[in-house]
Amino acid sequence: MKKALIFGLVVFCAAVALLTTAVKTDAQVLSKEVSVAEILSNPSQYDQKTVTVTGYAFIVRKKKDRSGNPWMLISFFDPKDKKKVINVFGPGHPAARNGDIIKVTGKFKAKSKRGRYTFDNEIQTTSDKVVVVAKATG
Repeated sequence: MKKALIFGLVVFCAAVALLTTAVKTDAQVLSKEVSVAEILSNPSQYDQKTVTVTGYAFIVRKKKDRSGNPWMLISFFDPKDKKKVINVFGPGHPAARNGDIIKVTGKFKAKSKRGRYTFDNEIQTTSDKVVVVAKATG
């Protein structure tokens, strides 16, 4: 009986250690800032995960829906590869303007469906998760 109890305790501790390691590994991937190019090189790896990305905002759209609620759509590109572009979508109007360097935190979606439209490679976030790192010059 005592050996079975000890064995059960050892198995339980091993399971807890394994789960803790798995959670830490996943959290490390999510807490690390990634580039636009990294995400676009393997979108399925980041799909439905929270990411933090920095890039140049080259198109900032601030709109209102039919009910008058503000929403944003920002296209921004990788500082090292201007051909790598991701869109940011969400409620609110951030302080960002065209040409600003921004840092965005939100959920990356390889495919995002809104109404009858499907969009590729978007980060869904709120305006308070769009931070202006540097203002545009000129």
